[in-house]
Amino acid sequence: MLDALAAERFAGLAGGSVPLRAYCRSMAAIAPANQRPQARRGRTATHDTEALLDLVAAVARAAVTAGRARLPERVSMAAFNTGKLDVDRARGIADPKTSPERTPTADAIQMRLKELAGRPVPWPELVEVALRPPDKRPMWLGVLRRDDARDDLTDQLVAHALQRIAHERRAGTVARHEYAETQQELVAADRDLHGEDGLLEEVLPTANQILVYCGASWVTALKLAGLKHYRQAPSARNPQPPKNLLAGMPFAQMVAFYAALNGHWPSTGVLKHFAASCNIRMQDVPSGGVQPARVEAARLLQGADIAPPARTQGGGGARRLTYRFPVNGIPGAPLRATDPARARPGENPRLDALRRELAVISLRVWLAGLAAGDKRVRAEYVRWQVGSDWTTASSLARHRLGSFAELKREASDENTRVRQDGGDPLADADARATVIRAEIQAISASGTVQADAVPFADALRAVLAGPHDEAQPPKQ
Repeated sequence: MLDALAAERFAGLAGGSVPLRAYCRSMAAIAPANQRPQARRGRTATHDTEALLDLVAAVARAAVTAGRARLPERVSMAAFNTGKLDVDRARGIADPKTSPERTPTADAIQMRLKELAGRPVPWPELVEVALRPPDKRPMWLGVLRRDDARDDLTDQLVAHALQRIAHERRAGTVARHEYAETQQELVAADRDLHGEDGLLEEVLPTANQILVYCGASWVTALKLAGLKHYRQAPSARNPQPPKNLLAGMPFAQMVAFYAALNGHWPSTGVLKHFAASCNIRMQDVPSGGVQPARVEAARLLQGADIAPPARTQGGGGARRLTYRFPVNGIPGAPLRATDPARARPGENPRLDALRRELAVISLRVWLAGLAAGDKRVRAEYVRWQVGSDWTTASSLARHRLGSFAELKREASDENTRVRQDGGDPLADADARATVIRAEIQAISASGTVQADAVPFADALRAVLAGPHDEAQPPKQ
């Protein structure tokens, strides 16, 4: 049972949202929290669990590109150990066999997860989870971690925890990353103030514990607490692309161009392949379906003095279908060029440089806020970055920005230089980040590739005049 001092302290922490007597009765049944596994030394200790899964996914995908596996999910442990060296070199690691930032072997990763779970984790299961998007892993990780397993949770305790965090943030709802951030802050403050007598670690379960209890659904957790469904507001630092980047040629017009060149109506799959051959963005199939689009295409062709086709496919017999397409594209059509700010490494050198500098600045901001005794390892940066707009640790490898140790060293050196010049490293880094984000946004805006409109009849005449080439779509 809680003693009088602990009960009095909880009354201040609870914010009045849960009756104290009811809470005391429920807390009496709570078992002691499982002991957290000790941090281990060795080649896997440099990376936290999420970072390890990111590395597994990167190596599995690279194995397919290198021909070592047919599918990423099928990469063997031997192929993984061979391919990880190439991936580490691409990450900027000079010596992928001895660097502390290197990707561990498949056996070492399995051993790390076995220690975490208290059971062997099959390699196929590990790879399958690693290939999931990061936001689809928490349920699996929550079940895996022994220190996240709590069988004492109730609807009332989960509801109170979420209400407590929302009240602390003065918000009508709370996202998972916001809950995790505030929960860690409150628990740490309670532990500093009361030591082993602190209560908040029991009162406020972790976000993963809540996810496990609620069947991996944060929406369910919010419903238990009577909070609104969380919807993330568009970030000013990550604006949506201009609307004309998202526009495409109307489906019926694309059907008409294809029919005029090939003398038959295309299937949806063939039409998409035709649009790709023309390097044109096309709108989705209209809600009314394909037939109304053909009627509209026939009307467009008749208006341009072209007879609409009467059949739906060409060729015949066992011959694979080929189609003609305009080598120079279609005048006035929106091109398929994507947002330049999403270019892959090596496609836009200036963007690569901006991404790398922003990664260094992110580490500068993190380092500038640490106390003298705080850890300066990747796992701590991952925890700090969650919920912010600073560069994620996983993107360092994805964009080939360099190893964490290398970038951290640059960030530390730059902060030291600013201090020696009499400046504030945090203010200096934030100001430079604003400039870099503005330039990245400008690069994104430069991707506006909507061409000037050209009347359909004029564009059709130019297309029919050639030149043309032939292509063969994949099997349907």
